[in-house]
Amino acid sequence: SDKEYLDFMKSLDCVVIPSQGEGYGIPAREAIALGIPAIVSNNTAHKTICDSGLVTSLKTDKKVPAVYEVFGNKQIGNYFDCEVKDLENCMLDVVENYNTLLSKSVNNREYAKQFLWSSLKEQYLEILK
Repeated sequence: SDKEYLDFMKSLDCVVIPSQGEGYGIPAREAIALGIPAIVSNNTAHKTICDSGLVTSLKTDKKVPAVYEVFGNKQIGNYFDCEVKDLENCMLDVVENYNTLLSKSVNNREYAKQFLWSSLKEQYLEILK
């Protein structure tokens, strides 16, 4: 349920999303809205989230062929992978700076509000026109 999901998210100390590619990045945005420190892969849709400075950015420079079964196992673009050591360093950084990250995250809701339906409604309606 929505309540169970929210309770689960609130129970986390840190959200870690080492994704190889994202279309929008909802869990990262939810972590920001909840004030939970997050480690987010710096690629595709997550790039704008990393650029906000509100998350710990995970370097993902390794290109990996994006092969999709639905398209006959053809490569369609690339995924972006990380080095395990880089993820480890991000996790250590969060542990060592946890209280600072937590105190900075109090104002993250303002950033997250720009993605609410009420904030985007006019843009969505304009697209549909």
